[in-house]
Amino acid sequence: LDSINIYYDQLAKTKDEEERKRIQQLINNQSVEASKFALPTEFDKLIKSIGGTNLNAFTSKDITVYHNSFPSCQIDKWLELYSHRFQNPVFRSFQSELEVVYEEKNRAMDDFETRIVDLTHLKVFPTNPYGTQTTLGTTEHLKNPSLTKMYQFFNTYYVANNMALVLSGNFNSELIIPGILEKFSKLRKAEISSKTKIDDQPFTKKIDVSIRYTPVRVSILGFKTVPQNHPDRAGLEVLTNMLSNDSETGRINKLQSSGKLMYSGGFEMDYHEAGAVGFFLVPKIIGQSFRKVEKLFFEEIDKISNGEILDKELDLNKTGIYLQRQWQLENQKQRSLSIVEAFARGISWEEYLAYSKQIEKVSKADIMRLAKQYFGPNHLAIRSRTGFPKKEKLKKPGFKPVVTAQKEESVFAKNFRQSFEIKPGDKFLDFEKDARMYPLNAFNKLYITPNPVNDIFSLKITYKVGSDSLPNLDLVARMFNKFSVPDKTNQELKEKFALLGIEYFAYSGGQRFTIELSGLEKNFEKSLELIKPLLASPQTDVRAMKSMVDAELTERKRYEKNPAYRGFMLSKYMANGAESEYLKRPSAKELKQIKGEELVSVFKKAVQYNASVHYTGNENQEKVKQLLTQNLPISDSPKEVKLTDKKLSKTEGNVVYLIHDKNAVQAQIRFLIPSEQDKNDPEINAGISAFNEYMSGSFSGLIMQEVREFRSLAYTAWGNFYKPKLSGNPAFFEAYVGCQSDKTNEALDVMLGLIQNMPEKPERMPNIAAALQNRTAAYYPDFRNISTTIENFREKGFSKYPLPEEVKYYSGLKYEAISDFYEKWIKNHPIQIGIYGDVSKIDKTKLAAFGKIVELKLEDVLVK
Repeated sequence: LDSINIYYDQLAKTKDEEERKRIQQLINNQSVEASKFALPTEFDKLIKSIGGTNLNAFTSKDITVYHNSFPSCQIDKWLELYSHRFQNPVFRSFQSELEVVYEEKNRAMDDFETRIVDLTHLKVFPTNPYGTQTTLGTTEHLKNPSLTKMYQFFNTYYVANNMALVLSGNFNSELIIPGILEKFSKLRKAEISSKTKIDDQPFTKKIDVSIRYTPVRVSILGFKTVPQNHPDRAGLEVLTNMLSNDSETGRINKLQSSGKLMYSGGFEMDYHEAGAVGFFLVPKIIGQSFRKVEKLFFEEIDKISNGEILDKELDLNKTGIYLQRQWQLENQKQRSLSIVEAFARGISWEEYLAYSKQIEKVSKADIMRLAKQYFGPNHLAIRSRTGFPKKEKLKKPGFKPVVTAQKEESVFAKNFRQSFEIKPGDKFLDFEKDARMYPLNAFNKLYITPNPVNDIFSLKITYKVGSDSLPNLDLVARMFNKFSVPDKTNQELKEKFALLGIEYFAYSGGQRFTIELSGLEKNFEKSLELIKPLLASPQTDVRAMKSMVDAELTERKRYEKNPAYRGFMLSKYMANGAESEYLKRPSAKELKQIKGEELVSVFKKAVQYNASVHYTGNENQEKVKQLLTQNLPISDSPKEVKLTDKKLSKTEGNVVYLIHDKNAVQAQIRFLIPSEQDKNDPEINAGISAFNEYMSGSFSGLIMQEVREFRSLAYTAWGNFYKPKLSGNPAFFEAYVGCQSDKTNEALDVMLGLIQNMPEKPERMPNIAAALQNRTAAYYPDFRNISTTIENFREKGFSKYPLPEEVKYYSGLKYEAISDFYEKWIKNHPIQIGIYGDVSKIDKTKLAAFGKIVELKLEDVLVK
């Protein structure tokens, strides 16, 4: 390890390419030697052994956060493990991890949105690290890493007085504080040298930038604002919300819905020491220039600056911000990240919560002043025409894989396990008690779940029909927010809902159509009265249809230029063939010809089907039932359709589907094995869960370990066996790896080796069994998902919660449960492989030996 450190310091000083290759090979030689002593995924295994999940970390512009979830009953063991993590880390497997970061960089280069956001930051913050440094760094940074500097960074900043421990969950704070003090007091303190204060100067002139970065023409306007703790921040949030918001009542939202431009939105660059806000404006395809859409934007700014602000506009935006914060605070993960933000900004939790009061105090005069002060002529204007910059392609290094047998355990792990015990969860889901079920009529059910947290209700009306049975139902879902009613325009309707603090939207899948309504509990009855005519007599017009079509086509271009998304569309073709949702959808030409009346007709058909209604809130159950019966279109004689998953395409032998894209930096590779396994019972499910944990359980599963940790072939890789969504339907195995194009052959070899000839490591079973026992025993859904979870289990054929039965099987789980499942449902079954990427870098002769090759074009897997 010392040698590796020294070699990296030499590498950073060396410019000659041949000498660099020689040093990198020396590093690889030493890394292979060091791997004999390494246990690179032991921390992950120990986290999983106590039922921990979602182990990960992220770095943003201002902070670095390490996070995971775990059962609260295991908090003592978690504290022991995490306090040890930061005491004396050794950065092993550095060469392998560096190559993994290259893969992350490759993925970012294939994503045009990442590139344009980075460029926007650079132009908004040209003289400070918010703009000049990206989180991933440049390829030059990655070519010249320094372990010495990594240790220096850790020793400088990873000290107790620069860290926070944030815990959010079901525990008694007073009882756990002594354990925290005992274990985390071992972390050292150190004086932190004063950080350079960022001096962010306002724009002194307009900055114009012309580029070709996007699949459609787009103008991005950037404005300097304020750091997070600035007194103007609350007012600026209200102002930006008035321009663009989720309820689509903002000024530039209206420009889109009225057809004055094609697409619009906003995004924040909201940091501790500087701030900015950006807006993107997509001109109409024909006859509209960048300057015209920008003129429309500044006309709205002028109106606001001159006081053309209605009181209701101010009120509805304040209410919207309040709702958004309440949703964040009720979600456990988001709540913990909010506490992290408060710590990082140097404010107390009480000050963070008091921000809502600052929002309430924002006045019309404040908004006028802020519009004049921050949204003036000195701003950034990036104009991107259709096209993409040249991507930097990297070469695969010729390194040996850094593989370890991993049969030993550290002394810490052995001691950790000696004092370890399986602890039962606090409670299991009770189908009868945790959500009450009432008949709305002879065919339709109402589920009611109490809200123990806040004053926000939620209502889901789920009709048992989807786009598989009613074509264009997915377009109806997109159109739902653009419907009007006989006595109100669409915009008037949206504003009425927003003033009540109510959000509404619809979404559709292959088998379900759902309408959601949520907001302030005190306005529950008014919200139902308001939505009643929308559900009974929706109307639309040519302008609304054009707005929806423009948005749909823009979204298609936005996503479908991304290689990762194109790889996903290929996987849908593999699974469903001609029935793929991307082949069944209307083409752009057909989309433009659909009449609004046709979508209204499809909507009216959908609400005639069998439905279930899920209410979460604190209104009296009789009142809820009465209000729903009065206001919702719940049929007394509903239509029914047999709910079935789409049939999976099967092949007689192995098949490889190829789509060539010479510009893709990464290859997107998917593996599919359709299965006849259609049972849904606890014993089989326990075996499936064990197999999935063995193959793809976080960083220590076989796939991530072999593909990422040992060989650095990909940033992410996974493989899971998916149980049938509905009782009696087929299941399937699916796997994925995204890798640099010239690593495709090697990645295929490794993944196929794991799928076709799964390595046997029975020594992992105690850890897997403990992980599944702890995780399953502690699982309990979020309160808003209790009733839908119960209904989903019932549709799979369960009359009671099956997880307690699964836990019983985990306690005596043997490796044979995994191997028997694998032999029966995975091994020797025909595999379909889909590869989207630069096919010129793939050995087709080798692929042909594996199975039949079918070369496709993009238009074979999607209708444009």
